[in-house]
Amino acid sequence: MSAWGWLLLGSLMEIVWAVLLRYTESFSRPLLSLLCLAAMAGSVFGLMQAQKTLSTGLSYAIWVGIGAAGTFLVSAWLGHETLNLTRVFCVMLIIGGVIGLKIA
Repeated sequence: MSAWGWLLLGSLMEIVWAVLLRYTESFSRPLLSLLCLAAMAGSVFGLMQAQKTLSTGLSYAIWVGIGAAGTFLVSAWLGHETLNLTRVFCVMLIIGGVIGLKIA
């Protein structure tokens, strides 16, 4: 898999663990807690693999950006976040920054 593929996979796993964290109830639910920890490990592993080729700053910024924007959007879809014009605009700025970093 390419570095960009690893970075995307790691970013998606970042979204999974961040959303699952809410449902672990402070890690008191064993199955969800294990899934959350596995997603955490997968997220860091994807970032680590990407950094074999991509620079640390670039890969970390994109990993965090996709993770933050994706977590917000999934949380909004699940009803845990309120959407308004300002919040959507700010998420679009994050996504625009990630695209800009990829293009540059």
